Amino acid sequence: MKKYIIVFNLLVTMMVFSQSDPKLSIFSYNPLQYNPAYAGAFDGLSVTGIYSSQWVGFEGAPKTLFFSAHSNVIEREIGVGINIISDKLGPVQDNQIVGNFAYNVYLNDEISLNLGSKAGLDNFTLDYRLLSIENPDEAGIFEGTLNQYSPIIGAGLYVSNQKAYVGISVPNLIKTNFQTASQISIANTKPSYYLTAGYKFEIQDQVYLVPNILTRATAGAPICNLVSLNLDYQNKLLASVNFQPASSFGGFIGYRLKNNFSFGYAYDSSINNFSTVNSGCHTFYLNFRIDDLLSNHYGFGTF
Repeated sequence: MKKYIIVFNLLVTMMVFSQSDPKLSIFSYNPLQYNPAYAGAFDGLSVTGIYSSQWVGFEGAPKTLFFSAHSNVIEREIGVGINIISDKLGPVQDNQIVGNFAYNVYLNDEISLNLGSKAGLDNFTLDYRLLSIENPDEAGIFEGTLNQYSPIIGAGLYVSNQKAYVGISVPNLIKTNFQTASQISIANTKPSYYLTAGYKFEIQDQVYLVPNILTRATAGAPICNLVSLNLDYQNKLLASVNFQPASSFGGFIGYRLKNNFSFGYAYDSSINNFSTVNSGCHTFYLNFRIDDLLSNHYGFGTF
């Protein structure tokens, strides 16, 4: 038990002092989370809910809820959407709500370019009552609950056709430093820069394989690469495997009902030193969509 407490306290400390966007191994199933330019890139209305529970086996381990909805409007030239994230780790609660706007330009009969922006609010809460304050002199500093807000402003670009896509985005351009009343820094954020790409291979009629990559670059942190290989079998069976070097490996299985409702489950396991003290990450996925609200579109879409 002591080993679990030590590791958990270390990870809490790392998270509190340097925030980053919540990791989502099935990133290709919720692209609006990372790129506002994806709003309206799908032919119709898409609503997605994802719940992720990490580090199973720890009390107060990370639990994250993702919600997104987006659609195309005004002759498919405009896309709008919303993202909501609720991320909890021990005494820390981080809630975000953002609106997304995208403008679509057809470069030719096959390729479309989406330019996107996003704006919203980040609410960071730290409940000091859940912390163990060992130094009596600090007891007066860490009392009650820290509750602060910060704006979110982001931008992105998304280029696609029926077979491939490339996206570049910065989900939040704002640097944030959450502090106590005594000006002690508790958590800070730096802009993260994302590159996503994928290509759809049709291996036989209505059977597709899609390799995807998500790369994240943040100042002062190692570059993170997450790779996935997705399968769509006859627009019914969904599956994928994902890999993050020196970090995690996992898989996803899902099913689509009548082209409108999809559900699935993903499991990820650590492949670093932390793998011996946790039971992996469980993720549950739901998606509802209404196809072709307007005319057909050239965009790649998503599974």
